[in-house]
Amino acid sequence: MAQTFFPITPVEVTPAVGDSWEDVDVSAHIPAGATGVILHVVNKASAPQQACNYGLRKNGSTDDHPNRSTNVYEHFWAAIGVDANRVFECYVEATDKFEIWLEGYTAAGVTFFDNGIHQDGPGTVWADWDLSVSCPGAVGIILEVTGKAMSYGAQCKGSADNRFAKGYHYFAVVKCDASQVIEIYGNQYFVDLYVVGYITDGVTLFTNLPDYSLDSTYFWADMDISGDCPNSVMAFIQVYGVGGMAYGLRKDIGHTFFQDTWGLEWGIIAVDSNHVLQGNIARDDVDFFLTGSADGGEVSGYPYRRHTLKEPGHSGRRGYDETTGHRRGFWP
Repeated sequence: MAQTFFPITPVEVTPAVGDSWEDVDVSAHIPAGATGVILHVVNKASAPQQACNYGLRKNGSTDDHPNRSTNVYEHFWAAIGVDANRVFECYVEATDKFEIWLEGYTAAGVTFFDNGIHQDGPGTVWADWDLSVSCPGAVGIILEVTGKAMSYGAQCKGSADNRFAKGYHYFAVVKCDASQVIEIYGNQYFVDLYVVGYITDGVTLFTNLPDYSLDSTYFWADMDISGDCPNSVMAFIQVYGVGGMAYGLRKDIGHTFFQDTWGLEWGIIAVDSNHVLQGNIARDDVDFFLTGSADGGEVSGYPYRRHTLKEPGHSGRRGYDETTGHRRGFWP
């Protein structure tokens, strides 16, 4: 298995000009041959009337669907293609309302389209989306989703997760089955889904996502994914929560945002050498689920899924049974 996702030290790449599509040249930060970028989108608007549109596309694309991020003072991650000169395009309606952070890049094994493959939401039902022709050999799909505060969802064909939530404009990494089929959910009049890329190598992805939700609030807790993803260099985290509740995901204290979630979002976050990242939540109805990982070197597996919680006065670990996937009690 070849490594296909590479974390870097985060660097801000917000365009200097607002209300237009701007080229963003990241050739100083990622190597020749990179196929795409991993971005952290941070909305700094502090009031509803300040909510602004943003957009991302591969350089040369004719896609033109900027849409507001779901609401004010939120953050989320995205992945989009670059051209041979390592340029992508970014639209921010107002440069003082957004920060765009470059946090990694992709290589061969992750393919991005010039123009996304469009599909309307199927309605308030889960429907199959067969991508075998467009995404041959794919094990994972990279989606862009736009909507108007309508519920949407995306999961692997055959998943029992059944999670969907309202949203405006997000990106997602989703496992597909062996026939390159995923399941999608969303209002057919207001939700638009675009396949912007697909993954054929270098990842571990789950059909039913292990639950890594935290028990403590306003505390940075370790999330040890070594049991599920012992080769990980980055984690794909599905964030599922009620509107307006703050959360954070980070590798360490060096790069931290603790801002809102407004529904269903995904994070793409570097992990440390022990396959640990950190999470924080403002309320316990913000949940984290492990979509999978971007992998590096090979190591032998571990017997259980588990993460650690560094809670005040609590040194235990909450674990998961590999056979049932159910939470165990705290380990001493």
